Amino acid sequence: MNSIAAVRSFNSAEPAWAQACAVIDASGADVAVATTSAGAVFAAASESAIARDDAAGVVIAADASLVDRDSLLHTLELSPDATDAQVILRAYLKWGRECAAHLSGDFAFVVGDGRSGELLAARDLMGVRPLYCRDGGDGSIAFSSTLRGLSTTATATAIDERHLAAFVLGQDNDRGSTFYRDIRRIPAGHSMQCSSGGSMLQAYWSPDDIEPVELSGDGEYADAFRSLFLVAVMDRLSEDGVAAALSGGLDSSAIVCAAREMYGWRSDRLHAISLVFPDLPPEELGRIDERAFIGSVTEAGGLRALQVRGDRMSPLDDVAHIIDVLDEPFAAPNLYLHRGMYAAASSAGTRVFLDGFDGDSVVGHGLHRLERLLAAGSYEQYRDEVRWFAARRGVPPASVVRLHGLPYLRSLARERKLVQWARLAQRFHTDFSMSRRELYRDHGPGLRDFDATTAGALALLDPDLASLRWGAADETDSPFAGLMRPVFQTTLELASRTARVYNLEPAYPFFDRRLMEFCMGLPDEQRFHDGWTRIVMRRALEGILPPAIQWRAAKSNLTPAFVRGMRTDDVALVRDVDFNVLADYVRVDVLDAMRREALDGGWERIDLFLLFRMITLAIWMGRSAHSRTTPPAGRERVRSLVETSLAAV
Repeated sequence: MNSIAAVRSFNSAEPAWAQACAVIDASGADVAVATTSAGAVFAAASESAIARDDAAGVVIAADASLVDRDSLLHTLELSPDATDAQVILRAYLKWGRECAAHLSGDFAFVVGDGRSGELLAARDLMGVRPLYCRDGGDGSIAFSSTLRGLSTTATATAIDERHLAAFVLGQDNDRGSTFYRDIRRIPAGHSMQCSSGGSMLQAYWSPDDIEPVELSGDGEYADAFRSLFLVAVMDRLSEDGVAAALSGGLDSSAIVCAAREMYGWRSDRLHAISLVFPDLPPEELGRIDERAFIGSVTEAGGLRALQVRGDRMSPLDDVAHIIDVLDEPFAAPNLYLHRGMYAAASSAGTRVFLDGFDGDSVVGHGLHRLERLLAAGSYEQYRDEVRWFAARRGVPPASVVRLHGLPYLRSLARERKLVQWARLAQRFHTDFSMSRRELYRDHGPGLRDFDATTAGALALLDPDLASLRWGAADETDSPFAGLMRPVFQTTLELASRTARVYNLEPAYPFFDRRLMEFCMGLPDEQRFHDGWTRIVMRRALEGILPPAIQWRAAKSNLTPAFVRGMRTDDVALVRDVDFNVLADYVRVDVLDAMRREALDGGWERIDLFLLFRMITLAIWMGRSAHSRTTPPAGRERVRSLVETSLAAV
């Protein structure tokens, strides 16, 4: 990966060297520098990340790892040795502002067009490669791969209270905001056009635009998935070998097994890295131990198996350094485990890290099908699917209905469809032994929508906020809405920026555009059928995956390791962190009471994930000048912002 930066002053044709030098120095993109005739300055951490066409007067800085290159090279009439930056530059010359829509892979780039004087910035459709921008307010605009590259002035470091409030609440804000009021993200799947007349942000890709996939039967769907998946893995392999996460789950195991086939079972090319937790107590180990599934892959050979002791790591280990790298607090509780795998991959001499992160969200569990069956009036089929799914998971059918039936029942109550509500409630009572009283009280015509999981965080911001009601959740018919949530993009950014410390490039085969669009176009029954989630993938990987993994119904939970790490290895940091630096934003007395409860042995009685977020926020605030450059509005402004956000839900 490459750090890139770009600065343009629209008030002058002269290069904005003062601003550019500050951005370049802070971002680390100081190896290659280029300018356009319009005065834009570009920089990157390697020569290959800069490309220019002097005849056209166009320059680009790109942090990119493109796939499906052969098709692009043919279309753009380029030789195989063209760099990714050169490919994107040629794509811009051919398609202009629409060029990002023709690219596949992970990328963030800024193009400067000396002919028009405009800049064009864009990010890949999932947001794997970070890209931030800051409007200087003086006719200048700057872009950088890092937040630090743009937070170089007092005005740039004023805090965005709305973003901070959302962080405290554990809620999404928007995909463009950051902790800095004047620094914005370029959202995933978007491009930004900048000129003297201003900036325009537009989406070039959306799941809503995907066409349905219609094939003749299960076999054709499975064959198509298999072909696209194998290509997605192959396009991300390196001649020098790769490392790959191997959790024992369906997604990571599929990637490792496919890569092993493509490397011809050469163990010197593929390093499979697994987390193990042998020292956890038996009752906790049972929820997290995947060694049997991992072994079903590694014992066949054809790879080098590496184990990382997750039970000897802690969530807040070296957290101050990580916050310095990220230049913002973070809420990802398992980032420390990925750091351990990145360190192992780096020590093995690899530079590419294959990750199956959220492959299940791409393929789709298909559980939306249950609600759709109810909406279509196909109750008997719904009942049968619930029973099959519950049997495969070893859980009571009523627990499945609570997640994938009661939300639909509540929607009937909200829409005052009382006859349909009563009929469905009676069926839930008869078929799943659910209490009529509970159904009416909690999911009936008199229901009150409130997300109780946010109560602790609301009280932390201000006592009055706890009494606010949440509106109905955003209900979308798309099973892929989660992929577009801000938290998803933020998680990928954290991974990319952390991996950079280890000189690694994370690669996500399931985020291959070709595979994603195929999965998003699948009919529901190819995702969920006879109680099996991701059924098309299970069928497709016959003969590649060990059967024990191919047909496993559940997966492990990493929460026990997080909880144990916080209450043992991290207890000193929990005790000593200074929450007073947050006094302008939260009730420190409430936060201190939460900490005392934990330290007195009540770890299970508090929201440990909220405490984790507050610790990273306090460390970030304390290690910077952010608190000094923030306007004094403080808690009242945050409260107002949160109230406004809640009222709009």
